Amino acid sequence: MGIHLKKADEVLHNESTRLLAFLEQVIFNFFIAVSKRFKDQVLMLEVPMRGVAPLLEVVKRLRSSSEHLTTLRPDFIQLCLLAKCYKTGLSILEDDIF
Repeated sequence: MGIHLKKADEVLHNESTRLLAFLEQVIFNFFIAVSKRFKDQVLMLEVPMRGVAPLLEVVKRLRSSSEHLTTLRPDFIQLCLLAKCYKTGLSILEDDIF
């Protein structure tokens, strides 16, 4: 009986690890989709300045380090250019990427 419990514990551990990795990716993709939709709405309303700070926060939180790109970076830079927030956009562009 003990061997079956140990095997069940191993299976549950392996599956939970896979599930957590899957959920991390789903949540990441969800935030990207919501942020892109937010950017589109801000542009449609012709108020790009209102999207700069929220998108900057998302870009900072989603990247694993300053050396990694996210798919939101171009959207953020676009908002910065349209809102004429050049220094804010430059803060992201100045990060070294390897």
